Amino acid sequence: MIFPPTSPPTVLPSEPQNLLLPWEPWTQARLVIPLRRGDERVGVLALGPRNSDAATQQFNDTEQALLTHLSTYLALTIDHARSRDDHQAAMVKLTEQSQMLRLQQEQLAQQTTSAARRAAATDGIRVYALGPLRVEHDGEVITRWGGDKAGTYQAEALFAFLFDRRGRGITKDEAAEVIWPDLEISRADSAFHRTLAALRRTLEPGLKRGNQSRMILYHHDRYWLEPACIAWCDTEEFVAAAERGSPCFISRNHTKRPCC
Repeated sequence: MIFPPTSPPTVLPSEPQNLLLPWEPWTQARLVIPLRRGDERVGVLALGPRNSDAATQQFNDTEQALLTHLSTYLALTIDHARSRDDHQAAMVKLTEQSQMLRLQQEQLAQQTTSAARRAAATDGIRVYALGPLRVEHDGEVITRWGGDKAGTYQAEALFAFLFDRRGRGITKDEAAEVIWPDLEISRADSAFHRTLAALRRTLEPGLKRGNQSRMILYHHDRYWLEPACIAWCDTEEFVAAAERGSPCFISRNHTKRPCC
């Protein structure tokens, strides 16, 4: 019988001991051997009367030596089991910490995204293109696009055309065909340049010359809306959210909501 090292120290022997008197934890014990790993006592091996017809029920020296070797093996087994339990407990704790770390990382990413969006609200252009077009510049909604010399609807339409053709740009003729389809070529040409100048001044109030614009560029006979000037747009957010949600839909995991 093996006892844990929780009994009072006066009860647990420090060396193998033949018992002549009843032993408190187990009165049938005839030999007790401490189980040790180094200086640590991990338990006690207690043996009852010998199953023999010998006149004495005490264990001889040879038997005690064999049992001492057995106690060494048992102590190692107990120590190994405790180490395994400690390892499993450590793995459980590590798993919990890893889950908490991932949660904190997700929260940090969300906070970072939110902070970036708040910063973008007062820095750059925010475009709401899903539904009626709404554009914010440095935190203010643009309501007057054309200034004093160009129609606000035409300037807004020119911006929308440039925004839609990001990465491809537009030519003057393409803009004229879409925005001024009923005007003669010369008048449409004049209206385009007048509207373009007004749009540039709307987006860059301090601009003095069109070729100094950093938002609407002219390159290879095409006009381009500089992508870096768009701080945020709802169409890109929608596409990104759809891409994040596609794996969940394919796997039928409809309960997992992608973070927008």
